Amino acid sequence: MKFKLFSILSIVFFLGNAQDDTLLFNGFSFMAVDSNSYFQLDETNKVNVDYQGWQTRSDMRAIANAVTDNMDFYIWYDNQIWRDWHVIPYTESIDTLIEDEVVTYDTTTNIGLRSFSWFENPNRAATVLMTPPVYLKDNTGRLFWKSMPLQGPRYQDGYKVYILEGGSNTPENVPFQTIDYDFVMQELDVTNSSPLPTITSLFELERDFGFVPEDGSNHVEYTLPDTNELGEVDSTRQHPFMQDFELSLGEYNGYIQIAFVHDSYNNNGIILDDILIKGTGTIGLKEISLGSLNVFPNPVLHELFIEMEDNWINPTVQIFDVNGRLVMVQDLKAMNSIKVGTLEPGQYLLKLHTDTGFYTQSFIKSK
Repeated sequence: MKFKLFSILSIVFFLGNAQDDTLLFNGFSFMAVDSNSYFQLDETNKVNVDYQGWQTRSDMRAIANAVTDNMDFYIWYDNQIWRDWHVIPYTESIDTLIEDEVVTYDTTTNIGLRSFSWFENPNRAATVLMTPPVYLKDNTGRLFWKSMPLQGPRYQDGYKVYILEGGSNTPENVPFQTIDYDFVMQELDVTNSSPLPTITSLFELERDFGFVPEDGSNHVEYTLPDTNELGEVDSTRQHPFMQDFELSLGEYNGYIQIAFVHDSYNNNGIILDDILIKGTGTIGLKEISLGSLNVFPNPVLHELFIEMEDNWINPTVQIFDVNGRLVMVQDLKAMNSIKVGTLEPGQYLLKLHTDTGFYTQSFIKSK
């Protein structure tokens, strides 16, 4: 997403009313600055992730010194934040220009979400980015996103995308190692050794190392670099372009979440941008009458009870704070309750969705 400066928080989570509604979008473009216009990395990440109900998880491995050397005074550097998904400006090649036999590259500066796999001690990355719950009314849903490796094809990073049913998943409770992914980007296989500087052709790189897994997609949006002083071209080190991807969500109804799992081994890093879910919004759902539902007590201290008709299908509750931040999601049965004791005192909005209707009500969490 194009570079913009913002000093206020903004929510980019929408529910619409047509088959091509924007159900969720995040371009990670919001930047927090203080009164002196100094960039605030920690607050920027909160604006783009935490305040919008996104979730991340990381093993917090130490990034390679080759990446972090001389970064102590760099406004974008934070030793801990950089070990997880973090907002970062990136330069993207958008066109190759040739004039008088001189090759240059037209570039643009955008902002995206980055994760590293180049660690001080070689290991596999383990960073998870998970979307807030999104409600799909029918089979028109589609997922779009952009990605770009930090380097490639040499040390090209891969990642996986998972479509998760239900709205109460967390990065900690999903067994990603044992479930099937819905999309996989190939990575350069450097588990046994790394390519020597003498390897300068893509043919040698693929022959001696290869990209895994075999059923994965490969990043192909590159453009060749300039020749060196000997007129040679190293086709293993190219200029990356952002690449667009799409997945159908037609098999899913009700609440889903999307997880992006960066799990490359000892490559470099990956950038994600413009994550978008489109589909049918709330049109066709009727508002549930108050007589069909009983939410009590209000105000509430520890436990909020929700009594509803037992023929409702796939009822799910979301709770939002006054800033619009999603703070809780829970699937319900015919008679259920939500433990709200951990919520801060204040006013909240409860949204209940079923396959045929919806209901909203505010409530107060007591001290």
